[in-house]
Amino acid sequence: MLIYKSDIIRVQYQEAKKQIELTCTGNINSKELKICYRKALQFAEKNKVKHWLFDFSGHYQLTEEDQNWLHTCFFPNLMIALGPDNYIGMVVPKPTYKKMIEEAGQIGLQTYNSFIKMNTFTSSPKATRWLGSQTSTDNYFAL
Repeated sequence: MLIYKSDIIRVQYQEAKKQIELTCTGNINSKELKICYRKALQFAEKNKVKHWLFDFSGHYQLTEEDQNWLHTCFFPNLMIALGPDNYIGMVVPKPTYKKMIEEAGQIGLQTYNSFIKMNTFTSSPKATRWLGSQTSTDNYFAL
């Protein structure tokens, strides 16, 4: 199911995988980035989606300002809207992954807390397999 689409980014819900997929294929401006992420979050909240695939393998070049927005606005809003046990597989190009490994190490590419578990990959199939293996032990929406 298509949630949002432009020339550069596509957001869709894969019902069989029960995950939202954001695929970026070029430079994205801040305004469009925020619009697509907000639409995805609205869909996730309405449909109780806890698995996300951020595919930047075709192009990964978020500005520092956009990265800050994701960490200070989007992720906190995701935690508030969806509660604990959200899973994000992020796919980046191999050169970006290598740079990230150099800067943060393998453990640094993984984030684990009770609200968001994120892991970084160089291929969408690997990220999808990881997402498929992640299950919640706590059903927040049953509260």
